[in-house]
Amino acid sequence: MNYQPTYEFHLIPDQEYLTRMPEIEQTLTSYATQGFVSSFDGCRLAYELYLAENSTATIIIVHGLSEFYKKYYEIAWYFLNMGYNIVLFDLRGHGSSDRKVEKMSLVHVDHFDDYVEDLQCIYQQVVLPLCPKVPVYLYSHSMGGAVAALFLAKYPDEIARAVLSSPMICPVTANVPVWLARLHTHHLLKTQGGTAIFPFGKDFDPNVTLTVSNDLSYGRFRHNLDYRINNEIYQTSVSTNQWMWEALNIKHRLLSPEITRKITADVLLLCAGQDHTVQIKPQHTFASKLHSCRLVTFPESKHTIYTATDDILMEYYKAIFEFYKNTE
Repeated sequence: MNYQPTYEFHLIPDQEYLTRMPEIEQTLTSYATQGFVSSFDGCRLAYELYLAENSTATIIIVHGLSEFYKKYYEIAWYFLNMGYNIVLFDLRGHGSSDRKVEKMSLVHVDHFDDYVEDLQCIYQQVVLPLCPKVPVYLYSHSMGGAVAALFLAKYPDEIARAVLSSPMICPVTANVPVWLARLHTHHLLKTQGGTAIFPFGKDFDPNVTLTVSNDLSYGRFRHNLDYRINNEIYQTSVSTNQWMWEALNIKHRLLSPEITRKITADVLLLCAGQDHTVQIKPQHTFASKLHSCRLVTFPESKHTIYTATDDILMEYYKAIFEFYKNTE
């Protein structure tokens, strides 16, 4: 059953979020097509699909590290009401998708290119056969932004427009230079193995507070935390040595001409001014190297811009909707 869009955007205010989201999620569920598809190596990926009546494009949402697609129901709701089909999915090692490690709080991947092929799997097995023949867009956050960028370079003909929100061009390594972090992580790989827990990560904490999170909206922070508390599969919070090794090597790849020259899609890069999770300067460098990229900075936002305050979110979604609409 297709959803009838309202073609109106009404932001859910922070103070109403906890009361309104359950009803919205219930409505979404009634229109959802859910299932699993198998990636290139047999890894099962969980997905949800929402079709809008007379849709103008299909948007695939690519989540970040330790996230899960249900965290993006609010965004899906806005996009669906603006007339876009929505595809949500859990990357390998996250949410309901398959994992290669037993510890539920641990995120592992052999290579970031595996994430890229997961996205291609969703494109081939969900978007092409199940969605109308309309342009395909991406919306991505953090690690998902790195995955999206790699995908745009490898499969340049698949995507017309891509939003990279706080993309992980290079992770923050505290007060340690990236080269030294790489050296230490390489030592950990040799001595402990790739699936061992990266020693500087933190396990899931159900008592975490808003002030130390990447959020500014209490309602969004609390809603997501409740999801994680109530279901172990959403408690991913710490990476393996191999995941960290891949993350520390991604900057060199993403800033290389081999990647940037191959990206032909129009890109909107959204940057958080108070980001302490990924480095800001490499985002600017990456944007400057692309054929078509608009960079918008939200000076007061933390890393997760889509869980910021109401005033920031109004400007955030305005930029996104204008960007997507310009190609219709």
